[in-house]
Parts: sequence; C-alpha cells; structure tokens
Amino acid sequence: MKKYINRLLSIVIIISIGSCSKLDSGLVNPNSAKPEDANVDLYLNEVQLNFVSLYRGLSEVGEELTRMEYLASRTYRDAYSPEAEDGDWTTAYAGVLKNADAMIPIAEKTNRYIHIGIVKILKAYTLGSLVDYFGDVPYSEAVQGNANLSPKADAGAAVYTSVQALLDAAIVDLGKVTSSTTQPTNDLYYGGLTAVNEAARWKTLAKTLKLKFLMQTRLVDNTAQAKIDALITENNLIDTDAEAFTFKYSSKELNPNSRHNKYNTYYTSTGANDYIGNQFMYKVFVEKGLGVDPRWRFYFYRQISNVTAVPISTLGCLAGSAPTHYPSTVPYCYGDIRGFYGRDHGDDQGIPPDGQIRTLWGLYPAGGKFDNSEVVKADATQGARGQGISPIWMPAFTYFLRAEAALKLSSPGDPLALLIKGAETSINTVTSVFPASVGQTIPANRVVTPAQISNYTTIVTNNYNNAADVNAKLNVVMDEYYLALWGNGIESYNNYRRTGMPWNMQPNINPTPGEFMRSMYYPSVFVNRNQNAVQKTSVNVKVFWDNNPDNIFVR
Repeated sequence: MKKYINRLLSIVIIISIGSCSKLDSGLVNPNSAKPEDANVDLYLNEVQLNFVSLYRGLSEVGEELTRMEYLASRTYRDAYSPEAEDGDWTTAYAGVLKNADAMIPIAEKTNRYIHIGIVKILKAYTLGSLVDYFGDVPYSEAVQGNANLSPKADAGAAVYTSVQALLDAAIVDLGKVTSSTTQPTNDLYYGGLTAVNEAARWKTLAKTLKLKFLMQTRLVDNTAQAKIDALITENNLIDTDAEAFTFKYSSKELNPNSRHNKYNTYYTSTGANDYIGNQFMYKVFVEKGLGVDPRWRFYFYRQISNVTAVPISTLGCLAGSAPTHYPSTVPYCYGDIRGFYGRDHGDDQGIPPDGQIRTLWGLYPAGGKFDNSEVVKADATQGARGQGISPIWMPAFTYFLRAEAALKLSSPGDPLALLIKGAETSINTVTSVFPASVGQTIPANRVVTPAQISNYTTIVTNNYNNAADVNAKLNVVMDEYYLALWGNGIESYNNYRRTGMPWNMQPNINPTPGEFMRSMYYPSVFVNRNQNAVQKTSVNVKVFWDNNPDNIFVR
C-alpha cells in the first residue's frame, strides 16, 4: 500500500511540474525586461544629462588653460593627472555613447526620428570633443561590453569622419519628421515646439556643428573649404538667440540641486571656492578702456570695492612686482581700486581665507548676481540663484567662425562685417535676451544703450583696420571670439591651439612651465584597464588638426 501511494505521489508531482512548465512558458516575467521594452524618453534623458555633464567637465579644463579661470599648477605636465579625467572619459563612453547606441534601435522601431536625431548629434559632439582633448580614441570597437574589453583607439581623423557622418545621418532622420511624429517628452534643449519646428532647430544645430568641426580641420584638410562654403551658402546655421544651443538650469537647490555649476562653486555661505583668472577680467574691463565692454557687469560680480585695501598676508603679490618674463601689456596680480580679485595663471601659492572677497561669476551665464556696484558679499540666496545656462553654441560663435572663414579662406561674407555682427550679437545676448529669461531686473541706469554698443564696435573696427596683416586681423577676430566665450572653455581651448590666438595672453607665473598641453593625458581608466592602450609620452602630443609649431603659444 505504501509503495502504491509513493508511486501515485510521483505521478502527481511529474504532472504538476509539467503543467507549471507549460504555464510559465506563456507568461512574461516582469523581472526580466527586454531591451525593446525600454523607454526611449528615459534613454534620451540619460544621454542629455550625461552630455551636459561632459560639457561642463571639459569646459572647466579649457577655461583654466585659456586663463578664464586660474590654473593652480606651475607646470602644465602636472596640471592634470591621468586620474583627473577619469570622470569625463567614463561619462562620455558609459553615459553618452552607450545609452545613445542602446536607444537608437528601439526608437527606430517606432519611427521616433526626433529622438534618433538628437542622440546622433550629441554622440557626434561627444566623439569630436574626445578627439579634441585626447587625440586618437576608441570608437569603431568601443561600447561593446564583454565582447571587446580592450577596444583599440581609432585615428583622430577617422573619428572626425564618423562625426560628420553622424551629423549627416541626424539631418536625414530629422528630415523625416512630420506633424504626427512622436516628440520627446523631455527635450532639454529645444523642447516646447511643434514636432516640425523642434526637428528644424536640431537640424540647424547639426549643420552648425558640421561647420565647427570643419573649421577645426581647415589647416590639415584641403577638402574642408568647399564644404565650409556650401554650409555658409545654404545659410541654415545658428545665428539667432532662439536657435542658441544651451542647457538651462533652475534655481532649485535640493533634491536635486539643478543650479548652474559655477553658482554652486562661487555662491556659498563661506564665499567662492575658486578664482576667476585675472587675465580674463583684465581683457574685459581694462583692455579697451575702463568699463567700455558692456558685458562686464553681467560677467562678474565684485564683493569688495578696493583690492589694494586687502592685507598683504591675504594677497601677497600686492607687495611685489610682476615676474620679469611678464610683458608690460598683461596684468599681474590685478589689485586695484575697482575691486576685481582673481588669480594669475599658474599661481600655486596657498589659499588664504579670501572666499568672501573674490570676484564671482555674474548673472551671465552662471545665474549669479548682476554687479550694480553695491559691493555686498554674496551667498546662495542672491542673484538669479543659479538659473543660468551652459552656452554650448551661441549665435555670436557662428559669426566669428564665418569671419575667420571669410578672412582666411575667402569664404562668402565680409570678414569685418561678420566680426562686428558677432560682437554686437554677443553683447545683445548677454545684456538683454539672457537677463530677461532668468527674472533678474537690471536697474534702468544700467541698461546697455545702442551708443555703448556702437562705442565698443568702433574700437573693434579700428583694431581690425589698423592690424598690420591678415594674421593680425585674425587675432582681432579670435580676441573678440574669446571674450564672447565666457562660460565655454571647450571652444576657447580649441581656438587657442588651432590659431595660437589671442596673442596677448598672460604667461604662467613660472617662467619655465614646460610644454603647453596640446592634448590631455589619457585617463587612467583607459590605460590601466585596456590592454591596447598606451599612455602618451608628454602633454605636447598634438591632436590631428593641430599643425602649429611648438612655440606658437604664450605658455
């Protein structure tokens, strides 16, 4: 009897197991989501946020190397260790490229052409910027996971070819958009428009970025000029504030903190945690005449009125003279009665308790405080409270590139007219359009007038007309471009290596700082984990589009 019962139980168990197997085969396990089930908007959000994080990281490096903010190293070799760029490298590959590649095939199944176009453009910018900063980088074998843990680096020129192909592909995808195309729920750059208009803005950006990358290769690519001329003739480039490519921040401080990164750094309860470069403040406020540049009250906020009253124990350079290798035309210490307090390039002295006397980033682009000469110590409750922008591509930038192309390549347009248009556009963006978007009222007596703008552009015109030759004229163009780039260190660093301009840059405070950083060391996460990676021998390794001589830079 017992044997019979055991046999019966065995039969029941076998039947039950078989039945469960058949039942499970018809069910979907909610804990085993498939890639095609992923939300394209969430993927897009991840790509967009990682992209701007990468932009901020690379821009910070460029700002320091081009004297917008101070460089705290007496030698360029020691300025940025391989570990210093681990975050940007990881953000680029794991944050932008990996998520973009994962999203595209999912979006293609439902004809999400705007989604596809956006991530291809952001992917292109990311790849181009990796080349600009590091040189040869992995692409063709990258982001394959376990299938290839040691991707080889592709030549920078080959990656640039892929960048142009990605931008062309994005333009094609965006050209398929109709009024019924499903739009992203979270376009963080050009959202709020109809599908067709949203696609049109991204197409304009794609063509503008094509121009940017072509101009960066004009010295090494004899096919670039025809392509540059075609883009200029087509005239679908960013040239209005409505088309500007910016990331917009809010004044929200917690959960999450979505304020501008410079506001977070400079507006704290203990004062600023970094220094603006004396070189940049001097060029804006002094070089064309005291306060002639209408942007200065928007760019900077002074917490004190007289730097010469600062104790020597705090600002020791006040007691000394400029280093002997400094030209007389560049600032040193910049301590004067007007209250601008920053640091010189390469100053590695200790940090005194001076956070509440340092000059701060102002209303543009950081969402800080407009300088109304009130000389009040700032904290995290003042100004636009971080509601600023990352100026990734502004309309003025396009005019300056076109001025360069017209001057050096005889491309369409009058170089002087384009130069002046760039300067006017930058001033108007900074002093009128941007403040209106962040809700900070400019006092009536501080509103910039047409006469002030005209006075400024007259000086620029005279500088251009009095320039001795074409290269001197280009220096005027690049100088104005540099002044308009406040908040964008990527373009200032690229322009400086590509042209060696502006010429009159403040040297490193160390007379022998070593070779200037023509590219960054490869990050440690690349060289230590990739069997095919080889670290550079020096920071003087040039990216493929940089064919300038070693001595072109003020170091």
